[in-house]
Amino acid sequence: SFVPIKCLAVQLVFRKAWHVILVICMMSKLSQAQEITIAKKLNTTDTSRILELINKGKQLTAKLPKEALQYLTSALQESKAIQYPKGVALASAAMGRWYFGNDVGKSIQLGSEALKSFEQNEWGTIDNIADMHLLLAEAYDEQGIKDSSAYFYYILGSEMDAGNISNPEFAIMVFTKLTIFWVNLDYGGVVNEE
Repeated sequence: SFVPIKCLAVQLVFRKAWHVILVICMMSKLSQAQEITIAKKLNTTDTSRILELINKGKQLTAKLPKEALQYLTSALQESKAIQYPKGVALASAAMGRWYFGNDVGKSIQLGSEALKSFEQNEWGTIDNIADMHLLLAEAYDEQGIKDSSAYFYYILGSEMDAGNISNPEFAIMVFTKLTIFWVNLDYGGVVNEE
């Protein structure tokens, strides 16, 4: 009688251990499912945070350029991490503007990437596209690549003629820069924008 009780006790311990293991496994799976759900929720709300980072970076560019670059870099990295193409394009565009005075090659790279994305997606506005055309026109002009610069200025001129540029301040700025570019190209002189 002693032996069967011992076997019964061992069986009971193994059953309880087996139940504990099953419960732990089920809790682990449930926890993983909850983490995935939370991650998906974060991805949907991260887009507003990214847009805030971009706006903050743009606001700080003239006053605090290093901090502005940090905001824009974070926005670009977060956009890439959650595969948010609008955030990538807007951050690239703002960083392209930021790099214009520091690294014109990087400015062209970022501006070109942003332009491509703006042109390929329905959320890309004519204002986004025109801003990148202007950035690329200025950047190529800065590097002395006149034919590429002229190409982007020509596109901007066409957009202005078609009435597609709605912001009057931007249109005046484009017209002024376009005039200076053509005068410098035709006469080889330097015209001061002021």
